[in-house]
Amino acid sequence: MGEILKISFISIIFSLVLSFPTFENFFTYLILSFFFFFLHYYAHLLTSKFFGLKIKFEVLPKFTSTSFFISLLFSLFKIPFKILIPGKIDIYAYKFRLRKKITFEEVGAISFAGPFINSLIAIFCWLFSFPLSDLILKTNWLIAISTLLPFGELDGTKILFWKKWLWFLFFSISILLLIT
Repeated sequence: MGEILKISFISIIFSLVLSFPTFENFFTYLILSFFFFFLHYYAHLLTSKFFGLKIKFEVLPKFTSTSFFISLLFSLFKIPFKILIPGKIDIYAYKFRLRKKITFEEVGAISFAGPFINSLIAIFCWLFSFPLSDLILKTNWLIAISTLLPFGELDGTKILFWKKWLWFLFFSISILLLIT
C-alpha cells in the first residue's frame, strides 16, 4: 500500500475517533487529519533525508483497530480521552549506499520530528484563538500524544530511549493540553 493511501486510511480512522459519537465536523476532521498526519510523516521524511536515510510508514492493524475501539468506548461513556495508534516508521539506509549502521541519534531525531511538528501546531492553537483552532488543536494533539506513547515501535519508544528528558517534556506538554 502506498504512503498516501496509508495516510488516507489513518486519516479516516482519526476522523471517526475525533467526531464520534455525533460525527459532527467529520469532514473537517478528515481534511485536518490528512493534512496534519501528512505533515507529521513529512517531518520524519525530511529529517531522514537530512541524515541520508529512507523511511517507510507501516500501519499496525492490531494496534490501530484496538485503540480505535477503545476510543469509541471511551466516547460512549463520556470519558474525554481518545487515543489512536496509527503505525510506525521503519528507518533504513539507501539500497546502494555503503552504510553499515544507523545511529541511535539518527533514529531518535527522525522519530522526534513527527510528534514535534504536531506539538508545535497544537501549542500554537492553544495560545492563539482563530477559526478552527479548537479542531486543529484536537487533531494535532491526538496525533502527537498517540505517537509519543512508549509502546512497541512507536515514535515515543524511540524518543524515550534516545533522550528521556525530551520525551518527558513533550509528553507532559501533551497531557497539559489535554487537561487545560
